[in-house]
Amino acid sequence: MHWAYDASRPIYVAVIPRGGEGKDVRWFRGPHCCIVHTVGATETGGRIELDFQASDGSVFPFFDSVDGSPFDPAKARSIIRRWSIDMSSGDDRVEEEMLFEAIHSALPRIDDRRIGQPYALGFSSEFDADAPLNAAGIGGRGAPNNALTRWNIETKEIVKGFIGEGRSASEAVFAPRSASGREGDGYLIAAVDNVPEMISELVILDAERLEEGVIARVILPFRAHAQVHGSWVPRADLDFPDAMSESLA
Repeated sequence: MHWAYDASRPIYVAVIPRGGEGKDVRWFRGPHCCIVHTVGATETGGRIELDFQASDGSVFPFFDSVDGSPFDPAKARSIIRRWSIDMSSGDDRVEEEMLFEAIHSALPRIDDRRIGQPYALGFSSEFDADAPLNAAGIGGRGAPNNALTRWNIETKEIVKGFIGEGRSASEAVFAPRSASGREGDGYLIAAVDNVPEMISELVILDAERLEEGVIARVILPFRAHAQVHGSWVPRADLDFPDAMSESLA
């Protein structure tokens, strides 16, 4: 293992002007945490707000601590946080706000059409302790990401969609129903590891009706390793040869 967690190291965030040079980079200090995955960021009037998933300690049990301390599940709880950075200030510290305490939340995302803009909705895969759990079927892997989740940063509402017993989802990817539709009008898609049946799946849920569960399940024709990240690309953005485009029409 060539990674290790060092709780004594300071945390910095670099603000890099688009098109700037190395001398233009500004460094800001944040409270110690283990940052896992960014959600979104906006800049208004010289004030940057960065949202991300982070834990108070190492989030990965397979990362050894340099001080020899054991993995602490309580400190590994993921929390959606916001760091605010005032670019007009001479202060190099960030302001921190806890937005959601999402235990076992994994790889949060937004509607990609809102990247760099204000947003209300976030999506993630998550362990839902209230859903049926096939403990024998997850192969001793700990808590699976057995649900896809939608959370509203303005109302604080959290809605979960169960994907099935013995299944664990990778990153939840949002696919809009149409290019011009409202934020969150579309589908959540995720690659899924079906442990009891030893197969790989692709699940699709209606992002506005997650509580209704899976609306489509694609059984992949091969067994894949458990996945991590994914992206949705509209067909219009793909440069298909004419013959392939016609066959997909």
